[in-house]
Amino acid sequence: MPTMSITHNQRARDVIGQFDFSPVLRRALSKGVPPHTAAIALDQLKLFLIACAEHPNTDLAPPSSACDELWHDFIVADTRSYCRFCDAVYGEYLHHNGATASPERLAAARRNSALLLGLPATTDCLRNAQEADCLREVITPDCLREASPTHV
Repeated sequence: MPTMSITHNQRARDVIGQFDFSPVLRRALSKGVPPHTAAIALDQLKLFLIACAEHPNTDLAPPSSACDELWHDFIVADTRSYCRFCDAVYGEYLHHNGATASPERLAAARRNSALLLGLPATTDCLRNAQEADCLREVITPDCLREASPTHV
Protein backbone atom coordinates (compact mmCIF):
# COMPACT_ATOMS: atom_id res chain seq x y z
CA MET A 1 0.00 0.00 0.00
CA PRO A 2 1.18 3.54 -0.63
CA THR A 3 2.28 5.88 2.17
CA MET A 4 -0.71 7.84 3.44
CA SER A 5 -0.88 11.58 4.11
CA ILE A 6 -2.48 13.32 7.07
CA THR A 7 -5.36 14.34 4.81
CA HIS A 8 -5.84 10.73 3.74
CA ASN A 9 -5.68 9.57 7.36
CA GLN A 10 -8.44 11.99 8.34
CA ARG A 11 -10.53 10.91 5.36
CA ALA A 12 -10.04 7.27 6.35
CA ARG A 13 -11.12 8.06 9.92
CA ASP A 14 -14.17 9.93 8.61
CA VAL A 15 -15.22 7.12 6.25
CA ILE A 16 -14.76 4.47 8.95
CA GLY A 17 -16.50 6.59 11.57
CA GLN A 18 -19.51 7.21 9.33
CA PHE A 19 -19.72 3.78 7.71
CA ASP A 20 -22.82 1.71 8.46
CA PHE A 21 -21.50 -1.44 10.11
CA SER A 22 -24.99 -2.53 11.22
CA PRO A 23 -25.17 -5.45 8.72
CA VAL A 24 -21.89 -6.80 10.15
CA LEU A 25 -23.17 -6.37 13.69
CA ARG A 26 -26.50 -8.05 12.86
CA ARG A 27 -24.66 -10.99 11.30
CA ALA A 28 -22.58 -11.44 14.46
CA LEU A 29 -25.66 -11.25 16.68
CA SER A 30 -27.48 -13.78 14.48
CA LYS A 31 -24.55 -16.19 15.03
CA GLY A 32 -25.03 -15.93 18.79
CA VAL A 33 -22.35 -13.40 19.69
CA PRO A 34 -23.53 -11.58 22.84
CA PRO A 35 -24.45 -7.92 22.14
CA HIS A 36 -21.82 -6.49 24.51
CA THR A 37 -19.10 -8.67 22.96
CA ALA A 38 -20.19 -7.71 19.45
CA ALA A 39 -20.14 -4.01 20.34
CA ILE A 40 -16.62 -4.21 21.79
CA ALA A 41 -15.39 -6.28 18.85
CA LEU A 42 -16.88 -3.70 16.46
CA ASP A 43 -15.06 -0.89 18.28
CA GLN A 44 -11.86 -2.92 17.97
CA LEU A 45 -12.54 -3.54 14.27
CA LYS A 46 -12.98 0.17 13.58
CA LEU A 47 -9.75 1.00 15.40
CA PHE A 48 -7.96 -1.83 13.59
CA LEU A 49 -9.21 -0.61 10.19
CA ILE A 50 -8.06 2.93 11.03
CA ALA A 51 -4.64 1.59 12.05
CA CYS A 52 -4.43 -0.27 8.73
CA ALA A 53 -5.10 3.01 6.90
CA GLU A 54 -2.64 5.04 8.96
CA HIS A 55 0.14 2.43 8.94
CA PRO A 56 -0.11 0.72 5.53
CA ASN A 57 3.44 -0.63 5.61
CA THR A 58 3.13 -2.22 9.06
CA ASP A 59 2.01 -5.82 9.60
CA LEU A 60 -1.15 -5.68 11.72
CA ALA A 61 -3.60 -8.31 12.96
CA PRO A 62 -7.01 -7.95 14.63
CA PRO A 63 -6.59 -7.65 18.40
CA SER A 64 -9.04 -10.46 19.23
CA SER A 65 -10.60 -13.44 17.52
CA ALA A 66 -14.02 -11.80 17.95
CA CYS A 67 -12.73 -8.77 16.04
CA ASP A 68 -11.21 -11.07 13.42
CA GLU A 69 -14.55 -12.86 13.02
CA LEU A 70 -16.30 -9.52 12.48
CA TRP A 71 -13.75 -8.64 9.82
CA HIS A 72 -14.45 -11.98 8.11
CA ASP A 73 -18.18 -11.28 8.31
CA PHE A 74 -17.62 -7.83 6.81
CA ILE A 75 -15.67 -9.33 3.91
CA VAL A 76 -18.04 -12.20 3.10
CA ALA A 77 -21.44 -10.76 4.04
CA ASP A 78 -21.39 -8.21 1.24
CA THR A 79 -18.24 -8.35 -0.84
CA ARG A 80 -19.30 -5.43 -3.03
CA SER A 81 -19.80 -3.23 0.02
CA TYR A 82 -16.43 -4.32 1.42
CA CYS A 83 -14.74 -3.53 -1.91
CA ARG A 84 -16.33 -0.05 -2.01
CA PHE A 85 -15.30 0.51 1.62
CA CYS A 86 -11.71 -0.53 0.88
CA ASP A 87 -11.56 1.69 -2.19
CA ALA A 88 -12.80 4.69 -0.18
CA VAL A 89 -10.48 4.09 2.78
CA TYR A 90 -7.35 2.47 1.33
CA GLY A 91 -7.56 3.06 -2.41
CA GLU A 92 -7.28 -0.70 -2.87
CA TYR A 93 -8.59 -3.96 -1.45
CA LEU A 94 -7.45 -4.70 2.12
CA HIS A 95 -6.61 -8.40 2.08
CA HIS A 96 -6.94 -10.75 5.02
CA ASN A 97 -3.79 -12.88 5.14
CA GLY A 98 -4.09 -14.52 8.55
CA ALA A 99 -4.08 -18.12 7.34
CA THR A 100 -0.93 -17.67 5.28
CA ALA A 101 1.14 -15.77 7.85
CA SER A 102 3.75 -17.65 9.86
CA PRO A 103 3.12 -17.87 13.63
CA GLU A 104 6.07 -15.53 14.21
CA ARG A 105 4.79 -12.94 11.73
CA LEU A 106 1.27 -13.17 13.17
CA ALA A 107 2.62 -12.67 16.71
CA ALA A 108 4.60 -9.62 15.56
CA ALA A 109 1.51 -8.24 13.78
CA ARG A 110 -0.56 -8.69 16.94
CA ARG A 111 2.11 -6.85 18.97
CA ASN A 112 2.11 -4.03 16.40
CA SER A 113 -1.67 -3.81 16.64
CA ALA A 114 -1.58 -3.81 20.43
CA LEU A 115 0.82 -0.87 20.43
CA LEU A 116 -1.18 1.12 17.87
CA LEU A 117 -4.55 0.37 19.50
CA GLY A 118 -3.32 1.10 23.01
CA LEU A 119 -3.71 -2.47 24.28
CA PRO A 120 -1.05 -4.16 26.39
CA ALA A 121 0.91 -6.62 24.26
CA THR A 122 0.32 -9.32 26.87
CA THR A 123 -3.45 -8.94 27.03
CA ASP A 124 -5.57 -12.05 26.65
CA CYS A 125 -7.12 -10.47 23.56
CA LEU A 126 -3.91 -11.24 21.74
CA ARG A 127 -4.06 -15.00 22.19
CA ASN A 128 -4.28 -17.12 19.06
CA ALA A 129 -7.77 -17.37 17.63
CA GLN A 130 -7.99 -21.12 18.28
CA GLU A 131 -7.51 -20.55 22.01
CA ALA A 132 -10.12 -19.14 24.37
CA ASP A 133 -10.68 -15.48 23.63
CA CYS A 134 -11.25 -12.87 26.34
CA LEU A 135 -14.31 -11.61 24.49
CA ARG A 136 -15.91 -15.06 24.72
CA GLU A 137 -15.03 -15.88 28.32
CA VAL A 138 -17.20 -15.22 31.35
CA ILE A 139 -14.42 -13.26 33.06
CA THR A 140 -14.00 -9.55 32.42
CA PRO A 141 -10.27 -8.85 31.96
CA ASP A 142 -8.92 -5.35 31.33
CA CYS A 143 -8.97 -5.91 27.59
CA LEU A 144 -12.76 -5.61 27.67
CA ARG A 145 -12.55 -1.89 28.29
CA GLU A 146 -14.42 0.15 25.72
CA ALA A 147 -12.45 1.53 22.80
CA SER A 148 -11.86 5.22 23.21
CA PRO A 149 -14.49 7.19 21.27
CA THR A 150 -11.82 9.75 20.39
CA HIS A 151 -10.20 7.17 18.10
CA VAL A 152 -13.25 6.49 15.94
